[in-house]
Amino acid sequence: MSTQNVVGLWLSVLDRVSKDPRVLEEIKDLSLAIVLYFTDINAALSISIAGGKLSFQEGELPGYESKVLFDSKVFEGVVTGDVQPMKAMQKRKIQIDGPIGPMMNLLYLLPALKDNLQKTREG
Repeated sequence: MSTQNVVGLWLSVLDRVSKDPRVLEEIKDLSLAIVLYFTDINAALSISIAGGKLSFQEGELPGYESKVLFDSKVFEGVVTGDVQPMKAMQKRKIQIDGPIGPMMNLLYLLPALKDNLQKTREG
């Protein structure tokens, strides 16, 4: 899958997630600034949560707390539940540059990401 397709897919998924009132309630007390770096396509996606608002954009924003590096298929597997994050970290399929806490906070979004991944693919 091309860089544009992978990043575009996740931007669309995150757009849906960011408009879901249940998600916004769930993340209201979270704070994070994280970069997801897809090693197979050499592309980055920045995600931040502050004040109950989910923000995201293509590329690597400066000032992030942690950078998570993985293959785009590994990330999709984490979202769908086919890949267990801790096992993938042990096998070095997921690497973290920075503290693990922000990545752990990102796990709160996984159910919404999974649900909206399917909806985005369906159109």
